Amino acid sequence: MQISQRHFPDDRSGGLSSCHLLPRRLGPFALSGCHGSSGLQAFQVPSSFDTSKTFEITFWAKNDTNKTQTEIYNRTIRDFEALYPNIHVAIRL
Repeated sequence: MQISQRHFPDDRSGGLSSCHLLPRRLGPFALSGCHGSSGLQAFQVPSSFDTSKTFEITFWAKNDTNKTQTEIYNRTIRDFEALYPNIHVAIRL
């Protein structure tokens, strides 16, 4: 929709022009992305892991002063490290 003088006689347009309406016209398209048509393949869990290498990952938890929650984090990390002995988990509270 283009605003013209005929819609605002006597220059009552307030300085509006069609450029001011451009964001409204393109708004729905501005937030859409170009994802392509091929998509991503589903993640495949490897059948084996290279246990000759050691890794360290960091678990970032919220700054939690709740001792029960902190113990749950630590227990979960211990269980994880028992399953994957070559992966060390550092916790950041």
